[in-house]
Amino acid sequence: MRIFIDTISRGCGGYINHLRGILAPGNIPKDIEIIVNCDKSLVTSIGSVDKNVIFNKENVFPVNRFVMKAWRLNALPKIIKYYSPDVVFSPSGNIEINRLKTIKYVTMSRNLQPHIASERRRLPIYTYERLRLEILHKIFNASLRRADGVIFLSNYAKEIILSKNKKIIHNIVIPHGIRESFRRPPSQKPIGKNIKILYVSDFNIYKNQWNVARAIDILKNITTKNIRLQLIGNQNGSGYKLWVSTLSKLGYPNWIEVISTVNQKFLIEYYHNADLFVFASTIENFPNIFLEAMASGLPIAYSKYRPMPDIIKNSGSQFDPLNPNSIAEAINKLLIDDDYRFQCAKKAYEIALNYSWKMTSAKTYEFIKKIAFSK
Repeated sequence: MRIFIDTISRGCGGYINHLRGILAPGNIPKDIEIIVNCDKSLVTSIGSVDKNVIFNKENVFPVNRFVMKAWRLNALPKIIKYYSPDVVFSPSGNIEINRLKTIKYVTMSRNLQPHIASERRRLPIYTYERLRLEILHKIFNASLRRADGVIFLSNYAKEIILSKNKKIIHNIVIPHGIRESFRRPPSQKPIGKNIKILYVSDFNIYKNQWNVARAIDILKNITTKNIRLQLIGNQNGSGYKLWVSTLSKLGYPNWIEVISTVNQKFLIEYYHNADLFVFASTIENFPNIFLEAMASGLPIAYSKYRPMPDIIKNSGSQFDPLNPNSIAEAINKLLIDDDYRFQCAKKAYEIALNYSWKMTSAKTYEFIKKIAFSK
């Protein structure tokens, strides 16, 4: 059986991690051949792959969105025809209107933000990012309807999308896996005077880093502990202006450290050197970052918004990410009780043991094969 994977040039961290996971050595069944159509930069980002993977490397995908659209409509179908796959798999969630009728298509619902009106409305109506979300909403819904099979990352995403797309019949929930190098069992020890709190996420409007900073500022006024906040993520997202404004109001404190996106190898070290993890997003599909923190044995203060509670199952301290006082209270609950903190970390770590890229890959290829040979 042959699967053609239709990729995009600039995927987010979760997108790249997913490709790494399902293409990793030993994760592809012996009776499946994979053709990955991508540009050279993506080949480098993915790294080592299974021997059953063949890369069809474009020198570089078009950067301009309109040129890229034209390329996908005209050149891509010819490439697909040349390789004659049984299935085209589009993990980005984008299937063009001129899809080949003689081949089955499987896609994923990866980005949930465009599907939720309240999240789109958090951005001013006449901004580029708001317009982008409105367009993506239409593109993704159309692609989901064109697909023969849809993979959801969480039950929450499935509920949201199927409530508005009744015609999506063949679907399955397959969450992301976790790299084994992240796994580190929690240790039962009293917390010291110096505390390092980590939050990994790009500065998007729904990530609320500014509210986390305000929460730490509140905590520093009621505790004698030396709390430092480490933030790792791209700093040109939609929420960065709010972040800069908050920093100014707080007086540019020296207890905040902002780091641009780092290599996976070094990212693991940041997780393993932290004392506590915070995740303050209002909208997620299935966040790799959240699972990475759980697998790293960290006690976690987390957003009350789904799917975070679905994933961690009360093995942490929950808060309202739009309320700095609520965030401060949740973090403080973990700081003041050594046993509660350890039990939360231990339970979250044990839940993370249920996720692996090997399991994700097996379920993914099983579903794709089922769609390929369905009538």
